[in-house]
Amino acid sequence: MQPLLEKASQLTTAPQLKASADGIAVACSAPDHEAAAPAVPVPGLIVDLATVVCGLSVSTCDEAPRAFTMATRGPYRTLDLATKVKILKEVEQGGTAKQDIARKYGIKPNTLSNILKNKRSVLDAFENDQFKMSRKRMRTGAHSELEQALLIWIREARSNRLPLSGDIVAAKAGADDDASCTVGEEGTVELDVDGLLPALGDVPFEEYVATDSSVETCGALSDAEIVEMVRPSEPSHETEVDDDNAASEPLPWVADVAAGLALAQRFFTAESNTEEALGHIYSLQDLLSAARFSKQKQTAITDFFS
Repeated sequence: MQPLLEKASQLTTAPQLKASADGIAVACSAPDHEAAAPAVPVPGLIVDLATVVCGLSVSTCDEAPRAFTMATRGPYRTLDLATKVKILKEVEQGGTAKQDIARKYGIKPNTLSNILKNKRSVLDAFENDQFKMSRKRMRTGAHSELEQALLIWIREARSNRLPLSGDIVAAKAGADDDASCTVGEEGTVELDVDGLLPALGDVPFEEYVATDSSVETCGALSDAEIVEMVRPSEPSHETEVDDDNAASEPLPWVADVAAGLALAQRFFTAESNTEEALGHIYSLQDLLSAARFSKQKQTAITDFFS
């Protein structure tokens, strides 16, 4: 032990160890213009040499340098929309302390408080089917209505089996007026009309043109109709509505009714013992589809070409 203490006393880094009759004392090196602090005996203390070399020995001096470490952030868990709705339901039902609910889902109490604070926005996003259930951050773009209108147009184009590409979508969105729909689309060839005519054989030209005349079709949504679908409805300033005005109110859009049925279907799917309710919803969806196609105007195949 004595050679170990002599080796430690030769170290010039503060704090230094000093051997005394009472045991091992730890003292700090003071500046030249100040008196060195007296050594405080620490009886029975066993100091490892590795601890002394690393500068982590015990010190009782106020002047001893202290090691400061930056606070590290603990584990952070981001919950998706479905989990937040479950937490809100459990809190509303009561019977379980909030601390137990937070411990159950592995979140901190302040995280649970933030979820309760944003309860209205969470439920609105869930009821309006604004985000996917697996979505963790409820953030929308700067122009959400424009994005919704573009999404409706893309779905219409896909349902009509129209070709889509990044340049076509960018041109439709007005991202670059100079962009061409044919940029980056190499390898396109013109239709070989001379080879097509012999393939028709004895089919008359009139019969070939009228092939799609008996097919039930419906026109695609125009840009004006898409804008009306995504544009928020203006609030009515009328306080009283009589029977005549109620009868003259415009009917809701088919897309709005379909969205309402889809929302109801999503709600009852998450519940138990709702087979009968889901059956009624499916029947209403079939009636809505039949009503939509019955009101569509028969269009010619040439109407889809510009």
